[in-house]
Amino acid sequence: MATDMSFDGRSRSYLSVFPLPSAKMQAFVRTWPAGNWMRPGAVWSHVVLVGWADLALIEDFRDLLELNRPRRVEDDNDIERFAATCARELTLNMSPRPDPSGISGEHSVDPVSLASAVYSSSRTVSVVSNVPENEEEVLLELFAQQWSRLRRSFAFRTRYRSSETAVRFDVEVVEKGDRVEADPVIRDWAKSLADDLNGRRPALRKFLHTYGAESRRGRRDMSVLVRAQETLASRGAILEAVSSLFFEFPLPNQMRRLKGDILRESGSFDVPEAVRLALAIRFSEHLDLGELEVGSRFVRLILSGSVPAEALDAEFGTDLTAVPESQIEPVLAEIADHLDVDSVVRFATLHQDLGLLVVARRPAFLFNPDVWEALEGESVGDVFASLAAAVQDEILESLLHGGSVDALTLACSASPEAWWRLVDLVSRSGIPAAQIVASAQVLRDTLQRIGLASLSGKISLGTNPRYALTVLLSAPLHAGLWRRVNARDWLKALSSCQSGELRGAPNWVHERLLAVSLVAAIQSGEIALRKRGWQNTFAPLHDALGNEYFDSEAWEVLGAALPSGPTWDRCYRLRRGAVTEIRRDEWGATSTSELIRGAGRQAPDMAELISRRKDMRKSWVRDVLRILGFQ
Repeated sequence: MATDMSFDGRSRSYLSVFPLPSAKMQAFVRTWPAGNWMRPGAVWSHVVLVGWADLALIEDFRDLLELNRPRRVEDDNDIERFAATCARELTLNMSPRPDPSGISGEHSVDPVSLASAVYSSSRTVSVVSNVPENEEEVLLELFAQQWSRLRRSFAFRTRYRSSETAVRFDVEVVEKGDRVEADPVIRDWAKSLADDLNGRRPALRKFLHTYGAESRRGRRDMSVLVRAQETLASRGAILEAVSSLFFEFPLPNQMRRLKGDILRESGSFDVPEAVRLALAIRFSEHLDLGELEVGSRFVRLILSGSVPAEALDAEFGTDLTAVPESQIEPVLAEIADHLDVDSVVRFATLHQDLGLLVVARRPAFLFNPDVWEALEGESVGDVFASLAAAVQDEILESLLHGGSVDALTLACSASPEAWWRLVDLVSRSGIPAAQIVASAQVLRDTLQRIGLASLSGKISLGTNPRYALTVLLSAPLHAGLWRRVNARDWLKALSSCQSGELRGAPNWVHERLLAVSLVAAIQSGEIALRKRGWQNTFAPLHDALGNEYFDSEAWEVLGAALPSGPTWDRCYRLRRGAVTEIRRDEWGATSTSELIRGAGRQAPDMAELISRRKDMRKSWVRDVLRILGFQ
């Protein structure tokens, strides 16, 4: 039994403290000799039972010594009075403990050696003292230093000598040792515990009581928590403290409160927010980043500009790619949720890598051309290329309407078929000619940057006048992109610009359209199509070529398809080309005369060109001149 003991030494009483798990109580047992009137060797024991809930509230256990001090019992009346006292239910009146005064008086037990021995091993620690009763204060202070969960599994006692009992004691102070105990190795952390026992480290005890509550490893965690408190108290050792903490408690549900108080935005420790976040990301596998609200805090930190992202990464090795997949998605979602179309630009500028990850999960941010600029480089293009085609088209249309050439260049470089899809977007029904012209200029500037060689894809099968006009204006004519539209579609586009839905286009647009329509018809290989091309373009072209400001790109294409002649008389070369086509395709006199009239004041000169040709039938020539009224 725990109370079966001999009194052969100097102590007048002994103290035993041990848990009663089945009753969820702690027993504080005072034992002393029963006296001569009882049988020899008899003892009295007064047991004070403290429930575990109350045990956690007591800060100074020395007061309990007054409750179960040895009592004089010499007859049956004393026994009755003593029994009544022991049966009385006690009430705890709790009040905040003043700053601890520490252990008082002289003691033979060295607190440093005692703490080193108790918390370095799970074995029973046996200490020899001449008067074990005098060491009770040390033992009770050691007990008070512990957190509530550790107290519920801790047992200690004073005795004359060691003996086997049903209770396993962690510490015992005895007068007579049965074996030689080796001096324990003195630990540095044990010195801190001894300072607390002596009243010099009140912050340590508060730390132990606050965070030890989550301990699941008993005495083993005492040294870990002491070292953690010491390193956290030293600002320069924060990384060491956190590294050691996560090494000892790697699972997210271990020491959750301590980890949170270190890393939460409103944490109890004086740690800069930038450092908190860097450490949270670095040790993310040991944490619940969602619980710490890392995403929203990261947004606030980066946007504040108080700490450059590069400096944060360099100092602590922050690497979001090391964050477990189960954690990174919620964090990025939280970051995206706390950004809007304006703040995302600044965020992406300050932290490009993270900005890319956010944009990949919130493609709507790519509607803002400033985001593309902030995330300059191939990476943002890769994000765009990974999106569904429908989402890409929405982004392309928005960037196009905003004239965002830089962003479109990145998009088309990453997704070469995107340029042709832009042509499709421009040529949709309902878009007026002026808007097509403006949008085509954006496409032309974009194409100039990405280069023709980078284009892929093919022309739309459903070519319409708006599509043809867009292709015409989206690239330099010498590049030959217009050749992807057939001659019939060019003639339809010309008709639409002259009298249809595309009326109102600038003169230079008409000039290019006239030139391309005629050249496409000439090179079509179909007689009827060639004739139609000349008939629809000759008169307006002849009139326009008389202007010295005729579009240079249009003339470059047209001039290459016409017969040679004086560079200063482009109208003459056009008339020669028409005469050649008339002869080759054997036009009738009526259609020929109608074309010649399109030359206006130069109609006689054109008629003379026909009449001078020896390969023309004279009767046909006479008919042409007669219709024209030149005979």
